[in-house]
Amino acid sequence: MSGIKWLLSILILILLSCTDGSMIRKDDPAAILPEEGKSKIVIIRNKTYGFLVVNNVYLEHKLIGRTSVRSYFSYVTEPGTRYIFTGNNKEGENIKYRTTRFHFKPGKVYYLENRPVPDETFVLLPLSVESFERYARVSRYNSLRDDIIDSIDVDIDSLKAVYLQELQDDPDRHADNENYEGY
Repeated sequence: MSGIKWLLSILILILLSCTDGSMIRKDDPAAILPEEGKSKIVIIRNKTYGFLVVNNVYLEHKLIGRTSVRSYFSYVTEPGTRYIFTGNNKEGENIKYRTTRFHFKPGKVYYLENRPVPDETFVLLPLSVESFERYARVSRYNSLRDDIIDSIDVDIDSLKAVYLQELQDDPDRHADNENYEGY
């Protein structure tokens, strides 16, 4: 019996020494840095609250991904100040959108949690790399099919105006997102 334990111990040590210690596979699209002059957004949804709802994520007018429970996606974008809108994907209902603004810098990766909140919307919250890696271990990577073309069906200028008013009324409300530097 002790010979089997010794052999298993050696086997485990060999397997552990073959890894680089990272939790995300190097070929995972979320682990690949953006091309030069671009920024990357990685959005993960780990909470089970609202598990029946698929959430659409838009960068300006363009649908960039969808999240369901324990899923994530990545998207390469131009740097600059950009607005992201999140809204549920319930057919035949008025979709409620949340607006968030980020200041994307070239060469940076922005890890965001797509968290459901009780009013049936989703908020985007900055994440550390460590938190993302922990969540990604139990999540699956989603990518949109190339033939899906979807644009937001509301006046995004009015959504931006509401966000800017909230920022003016209570600067701390969006401070984490406004000051998020990425990695």
